Amino acid sequence: MWVLLRLGPYVCAEWDFGGLPSYLLKIPDIKIRCMDTRYMAAVTRYITRLAKEVAPLQCTNGGPIVMVQIENEYGSYGNDKAYLDALRKLWLKNGINVPFYTSDGATPFMLEAGNMDGAAIGLDSGSDSSDFAQAIKRNPNVPAFS
Repeated sequence: MWVLLRLGPYVCAEWDFGGLPSYLLKIPDIKIRCMDTRYMAAVTRYITRLAKEVAPLQCTNGGPIVMVQIENEYGSYGNDKAYLDALRKLWLKNGINVPFYTSDGATPFMLEAGNMDGAAIGLDSGSDSSDFAQAIKRNPNVPAFS
């Protein structure tokens, strides 16, 4: 079975606090899913540790992981390309070398805010051809999938 791995740090609104550790809530006025240094320190620890487990499982090493998600549905939350790029660079620095993808709703503002150049586009929900047309408008040079 091939794997599109969604590691976070933020995984999904359907999980408590998006899967982020609850101890972050104890830090006064912390800002999540952005370049807040306190948040990014936690993200760096997380990615550094998790990448040790994941890197050997990439298809480039004979494993099943073919892509890694940078952020989940970020276009519904923010628009900080520096943050998305910092996540990508952290994964790369820690040995993740398979292609990256993002996942967002199929609207122009969500795709622009949540996707980054070079990352494949996962569509939520990607239920018809107009959704894929929006992804192609955002970036015709990467795959789009649902």
